[in-house]
Amino acid sequence: MAGPNLSPQTPNVLVVMETSFEFGRQVIRGVGDYCRINMPWNFEIYAVRQGANYLKPLCTPIHGIIGRIPTPGFARQLRRLGVPIVCLASGVAGIEIDVGTSQAALCQLAVDHFTDRAFKNVAFFGRYSTHGQSRWQCFKSLATARGLSFRGAPSLGRWNLERLAIWLKTLPIPTGLLCSDDVAAMHVINAARLAGIIVPEQLAVLGIDNDALICDITNPRLSSVALNPQRIGFEAANQLAQLMSGGVKARHIEVPPVGVVQRGSTDALATEDRDVREAVTYIRDNAVKGISVAAVVAHVGISRRSLEMRFRASLKKAIHDEIRRVQLDQAKHLLARSDLKIEMVARRSGFANGPYMHRVFKQDLMQTPLEYRRQIGWHPDGPDA
Repeated sequence: MAGPNLSPQTPNVLVVMETSFEFGRQVIRGVGDYCRINMPWNFEIYAVRQGANYLKPLCTPIHGIIGRIPTPGFARQLRRLGVPIVCLASGVAGIEIDVGTSQAALCQLAVDHFTDRAFKNVAFFGRYSTHGQSRWQCFKSLATARGLSFRGAPSLGRWNLERLAIWLKTLPIPTGLLCSDDVAAMHVINAARLAGIIVPEQLAVLGIDNDALICDITNPRLSSVALNPQRIGFEAANQLAQLMSGGVKARHIEVPPVGVVQRGSTDALATEDRDVREAVTYIRDNAVKGISVAAVVAHVGISRRSLEMRFRASLKKAIHDEIRRVQLDQAKHLLARSDLKIEMVARRSGFANGPYMHRVFKQDLMQTPLEYRRQIGWHPDGPDA
């Protein structure tokens, strides 16, 4: 019986990734998507831990590397292999070609998430890392530009729960807190419980990565910014294929995140106005059914003029704007995470029809629903419309 095809025409690719988290596994899936569409590769997956400096012996000769490289020492060992490398973080260890998440888009989603919930105080906590520092600075810049009061933890280094609890007690109530990743957010929720701080009413906590396991085991369940690791893997594989063939290469590619997945840890509204809170709760529960402003007013039971005035005073927007925001968020989620036809996406998001949703996308996002799907979603085997 003939053995497997390991001919020189099939590249051997090393994927360096921490596979204990969902991000790494989704990146690898994206690399696999590229290979299924374009060309077969032989893979060696090197499950690397944070802080690793030593590269263990490999099983096969390697023709290219895709990786989230943990340290400069590890990067030096990879470079000694003398093969093309595509890194999955910006500016790491002197490797020029990288593919990663747009930090500006990620932090803008977080700022919007907190301002939509009327938070005036925000903060950031994270572990020491390149992406943690860049997210800290970007979030601070965008939050202060929006007129929010910003606080950051004194250090991005290791924190035990006691020290973290003491710092959390210094934050004003209520505060919206963005964390550098879901693991850091889990620590914050645990420390808040130790400090007697109620999540989300006093402290709304938002993670990054949307790792389903971590988000589900926190109490309350963790809201998180969903990145697009599967597309990151696909784009990284595309870059590596060009490098290995001697073709034109890009220096840096940014992949926009998918959006915020709201769960219990940010399910709060930082306003004292009970009628506004009631209106917002009703909108979030029913906007995808196609409700009108009149329906919201009828549910709350006060005059339209009074509710509109108080809504604007609390949230700096009209009732109609909040209805459309919830509908637009649902449509974006369905476009990115399903292969539903555009008309069906419109119906399930509360829009009257596909053409109306098309106009809203053009007005609010400067692109059509189909353009958004192609930009943010990743469904290589699914239809475009």
